[in-house]
Amino acid sequence: MQPQTGKVLAMANYPRYDPNNPGDVYELIKIRPGEYENPETDFLGKTIFVEDVNEGEKFIFDGKPLYLREARRDEYMDSQTKYTYRNDY
Repeated sequence: MQPQTGKVLAMANYPRYDPNNPGDVYELIKIRPGEYENPETDFLGKTIFVEDVNEGEKFIFDGKPLYLREARRDEYMDSQTKYTYRNDY
């Protein structure tokens, strides 16, 4: 911001989300088997979830309840469908 006039010179925000719907920052996307060539390195720094009805927490995905827990490192390579946050937050 230019102090003399208040003119905005540049602006940025992270994570990217709609301020009218701040909960969207936690929007989940499905990762299908084979989408990543090297899951053990491609998933570094991301929160990866797997379905687990017994130990998982309840999430809403496509308007339906889904029970997910964080994936263990050894589960990154299996063929199970995984989930992560859309914006890597």
